[in-house]
Amino acid sequence: MGKQLSKTITLIIDKYGNYLLQRYNQIFSHLQNEEYSLQQMKTHIDEYAQYLYTRKMLELKRMSTTIREQNLSYSKQIYDLRVSQNTVPQELLSKEKLTYFQAAMLESAIRYKEIDQKKNDYSIDKDLLDYPVMTVRGPYSDKLDTLKQHDGSIRTKRKGFKSTYYINKNGVFLSPFDGRTLIGLGKMWELKGRERQFEFTFNELSKVVHANNQGGDYNLLAESIVNIAATSIVLDEFKDDNDDYEKAVTHIHSPISEAVVDREQRQVKILFSERMHSNLLSGKVVNLSMTLFNDLGTETSKILYLTLIQKAKDGHFLIETKQLFEQLGLNGSTSYKNLQTLKSAIEELCAYDVVYDYSFLKKGRVTTHLNFSLSDWVLAHNNIASHNPTYLEEPVLF
Repeated sequence: MGKQLSKTITLIIDKYGNYLLQRYNQIFSHLQNEEYSLQQMKTHIDEYAQYLYTRKMLELKRMSTTIREQNLSYSKQIYDLRVSQNTVPQELLSKEKLTYFQAAMLESAIRYKEIDQKKNDYSIDKDLLDYPVMTVRGPYSDKLDTLKQHDGSIRTKRKGFKSTYYINKNGVFLSPFDGRTLIGLGKMWELKGRERQFEFTFNELSKVVHANNQGGDYNLLAESIVNIAATSIVLDEFKDDNDDYEKAVTHIHSPISEAVVDREQRQVKILFSERMHSNLLSGKVVNLSMTLFNDLGTETSKILYLTLIQKAKDGHFLIETKQLFEQLGLNGSTSYKNLQTLKSAIEELCAYDVVYDYSFLKKGRVTTHLNFSLSDWVLAHNNIASHNPTYLEEPVLF
C-alpha cells in the first residue's frame, strides 16, 4: 500500500510540478527577478497542492523529505559549479526548480491537512459506537459461512461494551470503510438541510469523505451504502441493569430505513431511521475529523479513535481490555497479539495528538484495563470536561 501510494503522489507532483515550472519560467522571463517570481507562484502552488489532500499524511511527509533532499543536492551542485566559475547546465537548474516546486506543493498539502485534522466538523450517531456495529476484522470465510442463514443473511450475537444481536441481510460485517461512509452520510444530511430524507450524487459524497472522484471509488461507496442499509442491531433496555431477564423495551435499530442507489445516474436517495435522525438532531453524536480518520494507518486505529471519544463522552476513561477487544472485533490468536495490535493503534493516536496519555493496568500477570486521557482539543470539540485519570493501581507500561 505504501509503495502504491507513493507512486500516486509521484505522478501528481511530476505532473503539476512541471506545470509550475512552466508558469515560473513565464513569470521570470517577464520580471527577470527570482525572488519576485517565486512570490508570484504561491497561489499556484496552493492550487495544485489540493490534488494531494486525499493522500495520507505519513506518505506526504515521507515524500516531502525525499524531494527536499533531492532539491538540496541539486542546489549544492549548482553552488559548487558557480563557486568554481563553471557553467551551470540548464538541465540542472530546471531539476533544482522542479524539485523546489514539488516540495512546496507537498508542504502546502501537509500544512492544510495539519489544520484540517483538528476541525471536528463531522459526526456519527453515538448508538453506532455504544454497540459493536463495526468490526476491525470479520470472521474468516469458513466461520462466516457457519453464521449465514439459508437466505444468506447474518444474525449473530456480538459482545462489546453493550451486547447486541447484529443482523445484516447481505451477510457481511460493517468495516471502518463503512464507518467512513456513515460519517459521510451524516455530513451529507447536514449539507442537504437536515431532513430525514435527502438526495445526493456519488460525486458529492466522494468529496465529503475525501475520496477520489473515480468510478471504482463510486462503486465501493455504492456497495457500502447498500450494506449499511441492510444492517440492523437489536437494542434491549432493561428494568434493572443487573437483571438480564427483565427486558423493558427492545429496539430494532436500522440506521437507514431506505436507500435507493442509482449506479447508472450515480445518484442516491437516503431515508434515515427515525432513531438515527433524532440522534443527529439532538446532538447524540461523536464529533470527529474526517481528514484525521482517513489519515489513520490501520482499521484498529480508526475504530479506536471513535471508540475512545465515545467512552470519554460517557465519562469513562478506564476500559476493560477484554471488552475493548470484543468491541473492536480483534480476533487475534492470542490476547497478547490483540494487546500488541491495540497498543500500536493507541501509539498512532498519540502521534496524532488524539490521545494525550495512556497506560495498561494489570492484575498479576494479566492485563485488565486501559487507562487513557484525550488531548484538550478533542475534549473541547466534544464538550467533554477535562479530567484527571484515576489509576486503580500502579500503571504497567509495555
